[in-house]
Amino acid sequence: MHEQLCPHAHILSMNEDELQEYIGRRIDILDPDAVIPALETVHKNSGIPLVLVHSAAWALAYGHNAGMMRASLEGGVTMAASRFRSGDDINPQVQTAAMAPKAAAVTFCQQMR
Repeated sequence: MHEQLCPHAHILSMNEDELQEYIGRRIDILDPDAVIPALETVHKNSGIPLVLVHSAAWALAYGHNAGMMRASLEGGVTMAASRFRSGDDINPQVQTAAMAPKAAAVTFCQQMR
């Protein structure tokens, strides 16, 4: 299906389960040595310039102009975490962005940069 989308799509977005399904095996999503080859495989085989992957611990962009997605990814993670915490009752008092991130996720993100 990605072959049909490639001429029309600029971004391919998937979650951690879809990433693992795409590559045909389970990986440790907090291990950069496992995630990087998976991203490379999806990027190369899909032919889509930018791949976004989000997991329970992180979100990242890989490929063409990936760096321009940083603020959007941070906003998306904050919104998803807020919705997880508060359901559909998200309001200005929900202070998810001020919460400390998970240590394992911070370490992963530092290694991925």
